Parts: sequence; structure tokens; C-alpha cells
Amino acid sequence: MKNWKIFYALDFYNLRIYLSVFLLFLAYSCEKKDHTNDYYSSPVEVEGLDEVISVSSGEYHTCAIKKDSSLWCWGTNYEGAISGNLPLNEKFLPTKVMDDVIYVSASFQRTCAIKKDSSLWCWGLNGGVLGDGGMGTHSCDEYNKENKNCNLNPTNIADEVKSLSLAQSHGCILKNDNSLWCWGNNKFGELCDGTNIPKTSPSFITSEVVSFACGGYYGAIGGIISFPYGGGHTCYLKKDGNLTCCGWDKYNQTATSFINYEVRESFASNILNVYAGDGYQTCFLKKDNSLWCFGREFGSDEMIYPPRKILDDVIFADIGNTFGCAIKQDGSLWCWNSIYYPSPIKIDDDVVSLSLGLYHFCYVRKNGKVFCQGSNFHGQLGTR
Repeated sequence: MKNWKIFYALDFYNLRIYLSVFLLFLAYSCEKKDHTNDYYSSPVEVEGLDEVISVSSGEYHTCAIKKDSSLWCWGTNYEGAISGNLPLNEKFLPTKVMDDVIYVSASFQRTCAIKKDSSLWCWGLNGGVLGDGGMGTHSCDEYNKENKNCNLNPTNIADEVKSLSLAQSHGCILKNDNSLWCWGNNKFGELCDGTNIPKTSPSFITSEVVSFACGGYYGAIGGIISFPYGGGHTCYLKKDGNLTCCGWDKYNQTATSFINYEVRESFASNILNVYAGDGYQTCFLKKDNSLWCFGREFGSDEMIYPPRKILDDVIFADIGNTFGCAIKQDGSLWCWNSIYYPSPIKIDDDVVSLSLGLYHFCYVRKNGKVFCQGSNFHGQLGTR
């Protein structure tokens, strides 16, 4: 007999996904675009923020970098993912976090940023997934702020870093010498080091990497020990064109069925970039600017195999838990979901940056304004 607690938890989880997807795209079926304080079914402008060049959406918070290299974040702050200033409450409007930032990644209750001097800084939820070398506390709030491993403020994690990617329970960085380093939960081998041993600080994986991405969603707090169901995966593309994926493969999101397949060239040749989604899906951008995806179908347990072509003329994409979005060469933004919108629909124009969170997404227009859509329950849309 199935454990009834797990059985009903999974049913609720799937129901929540379906409802979120339905609400997210409902507005595009209707002329009237309504909203509530907790949910916006069409893009809304983030209040008091301009001159933005890039954005990153976490599960329940969002961060943006301005032209002056200042970092601003908003949304939930219960674990100190935005600021260590007490009380650790939600920030419904953008709050300045630090200066001299060139790259940011927001994830589950934690944030990491690369500064101009190539140093990597992380703060928020620890539990062994922050990369500071310690297990820390599983919760990082005002009740245990005295714990030395509770990083309510930015902590220097590594140096000589030029890019990073965070999933719920692991992360990776690319150093200036194109070497890949990863840390966090490794139960399914998602760190690509050939083991299932967790790493609490960045560990060398391989060299000559040109593109990489961390994905996977656990459905609960993303500590190094807590993973009730699901798992993470990582994909990286090397200079020689070889694509490698590691980790949880229940839905073929690591593509083990074709990565080493004898006719792999027909699927995974001439790859320019790779994206690992939070919903057990992986996509890659080919040199002809066509976007292809494989893994789990949004909103179901069906697999996409072999890789399916999604869109042409793409220059960037992001894959979330329940939908995907891409920016085309002309700056137009397109999103899709396999159930309600299997064909991509146009969202906006003049878009220069894009990021998908758990139940929301945000993007930057050419004029430096940030727009977000979806759940605003934790203030992650930057509006009241």
C-alpha cells in the first residue's frame, strides 16, 4: 500500500502545478487582463526600478542588476535571501543589496552574485547548499542568526568566477579559465563528479566548458539532506562540442538515452548553449538559433523523446517548472506550455533579459524597465 502522506502530497503538488499554469496563461485567451494582489495574469512593471540590464527570478524572490552595477532584490526574505537586516520580512519593493555586481542568480531562499573583481558571494538558506564549506542550519532566520554558518549577509565563496547557475539544492560556477566547479546535494550524481557524495564548497568537475546549467526541483526546502521526491541535474557543453548531462534521469532530462547514442549527431550537434529547467526538462540552442527540448512534458509525467524543436531565431531561453520562455533575435519574447499553449505565444517586444521563477517570471525591456507576471504572494513581482 502506498504511503498515504506521500500519495496526497504528490497529488496536491501536481494540482498546484496545473492551477498555476492555467492561471499564468489564462490572460492570453481573454481580452480582459485582470489581477489580484496575489496574482497578476499579465506583465506588470516593477515599481521604482529603471536602468536595469539583467534580471534573475528565484522561487519566491527576484533580483536585478542596474547599469551602475548595483544589485536590487525583492520578494520573500524569510531566510535572508535578500538582506540580513532584521526583521526578515518580505520586501514588496526593490531593495538595494550591494554594488559592483556583474552577474546574479536567485534560487530557493538564497542568492549568489559575481562582482566586478570576479569574486563570488552567496547568502540566504544554508543547509550545505550555500557553498561556504559548512552545513549551517537548515533554516536561516532571526531565531538562529547567532549560528556562525547562518549567512544572513553576503559571504565570499570563490574567486576568478565569470558565470554561475543555481538549482534548488546545488549550484555550479564557471571560472575565468573555463573550468567548471559544483557544490551541493549529489544524491543522484548531479554534480557530475562521478560520485553521489555531497559537496559543501565548490569542487572541480572538468575544464574547457563553454556553457552549463543546473536544474531540478525537489518540491520542499532545498537542503543538502532534504529531498522528499524529485532530484537535480546538471548539463555542460565543452569547447569540443560534446554535451554532458548528469543527475536524476527519471524523465530523461539528462538525455542518457541519446547522448551516447550512435546517431547522436542528428540530435545534439552544433550546440551553442544549454539550459536545464526546474521542472525536469533540458533544452539546447543550436548554432542555427533553433531551440530544442527533451525530458518531462510540462504538467505531466510524459517524456519528450527524442528532442523536440520548439522555436527558431532564438538567442536566449529559460526553462521553468511549468512553462518555458525564449527571446528571439528581433527582441520579441515568446512563452509556451505543452498542455495549454503547446505552440509558443508572443508576450512582448524589445526584451533584453529574461528569467523564470517557480510561479512567476520577469524580463527586462530595452528601456531598462522590468516587468513581471504570475504569483505575487511573496512580493516577487515587485509591486504592492
